[in-house]
Amino acid sequence: MDALNPVKKKQLTEYKTVNALRAVCFSLLLSLACLFSLSVHAASLPPLQLPSLTKQSVLNVPNVNDPSNVFIALGFHPKHQKLLENGMQVAKQLNAVDKTLKIYEIPVIESRYKSIQATIRPLMKARVNNKNFLNAIYPLYTDSKALKTNLGLKNQTEYAFLLCNAQGKVLWFTESQLTASDISRLKTQL
Repeated sequence: MDALNPVKKKQLTEYKTVNALRAVCFSLLLSLACLFSLSVHAASLPPLQLPSLTKQSVLNVPNVNDPSNVFIALGFHPKHQKLLENGMQVAKQLNAVDKTLKIYEIPVIESRYKSIQATIRPLMKARVNNKNFLNAIYPLYTDSKALKTNLGLKNQTEYAFLLCNAQGKVLWFTESQLTASDISRLKTQL
């Protein structure tokens, strides 16, 4: 290195510094990716036994009798009904990969409104745009903040899409609109 001229020495030093910074950044990104994947995989749905909106069926999570994965459109505000239905429609593409995949919508209603659910049900049915989804909607009366915390969702989240195994363990989730690239990534998980 002594035989190099000062310009070459400076360039070599800068090159080594840039490579060292790249290595540190790569390590940091890798660590963050590991933390993110651990937090996603650590989340689980609480045990659920929910009657459908039409009261024709019951959703059980975990379901010991059915090993199927479950795709859930989770809504925390009624204004997102159409968005959730669109997400469920997009998620049907996953059935090409996993014929046993179950697709549900779970609107989350604060538990303080459970006593007036007989009044809420007809309003919810009226909001459903695609009547084919009525039997796939399972209202959940619970503390939404506690549920969001349990699932690792942000407190301000108004909707989320989740892929869970039959035991309720969250395998994947997004807190934004479901896209074609999300479906491509999900197909690799099934």
